[in-house]
Amino acid sequence: MKLWHWLLTLLLSVSPRLGLAAAQQESPKIPDNYVACKSADEFEQSVEYFRSEKTLELNDSQVVKWSLTISRGCTGALKRFKQIYELLNKSGVDLRKCVEMAASFSKKSDEQTKSFAGLFKTFFLENYFDLDFMTAFEVSEKLSQNPAKSEYARKDFEKLYKFCTDQNKLGLPFKNCAQYSLGLLKHYDLFPEGIYPAFELTYFFLTNQAGAVLSVKEALETTSEVLAAGPLAPENFKRAFNYSVSKKGLDTSMKQSMRIALEVAKASLKEKTP
Repeated sequence: MKLWHWLLTLLLSVSPRLGLAAAQQESPKIPDNYVACKSADEFEQSVEYFRSEKTLELNDSQVVKWSLTISRGCTGALKRFKQIYELLNKSGVDLRKCVEMAASFSKKSDEQTKSFAGLFKTFFLENYFDLDFMTAFEVSEKLSQNPAKSEYARKDFEKLYKFCTDQNKLGLPFKNCAQYSLGLLKHYDLFPEGIYPAFELTYFFLTNQAGAVLSVKEALETTSEVLAAGPLAPENFKRAFNYSVSKKGLDTSMKQSMRIALEVAKASLKEKTP
């Protein structure tokens, strides 16, 4: 009887701890700086998806390779992959290439993926900008990196691109305009109200008042340098140029005034000191 009483007491003391251990195994604690991923779900579902896509004609090794790649993108990776793969598939590009390009989105956020899809439809599938596939993909990918601002960036890109390709303005080749516009948009975070107004102001100043010393190519390059220094740079450039070239100011040559104005414009933005 004493032995039975002892065993019962032991079981009662141990069972709560066993229950706690089991609960901890079912819901492991994840450090705050990590995200828990259902990678097995993503892997298994990816295998089934690729097996069902007969047009891809992937062998078992390729199925495993791409399924593993997608599983590394964490929960929701296959959904993001499928959204972009099926979108790119409409473009007529080689299916294997579509898989490779779509796989990169399995590691991105849902917001970035959604943003890219909307941009790509505008830039390529709707054929509004006359961009080739790779340029449209590159533009859409870069503008979707900051989903919260992608719509503002798209509007800026549209204005810059139209100005650049317009035969009555610059009339430059489509691809060159796309690359230049993308280059400018690296700085659009500095311009809360959009970068295009500052671009237009700076470019017209350079070609009207400093046109004697700058070609179109040089004016575009100088404009980009000025805008890289933020929203005050265009006005600082203009004032420094006018002062340098003025007889009441430095009375220097157009070229020298341009160099001085550019240096002044580059000083328009400074990082905060601790």
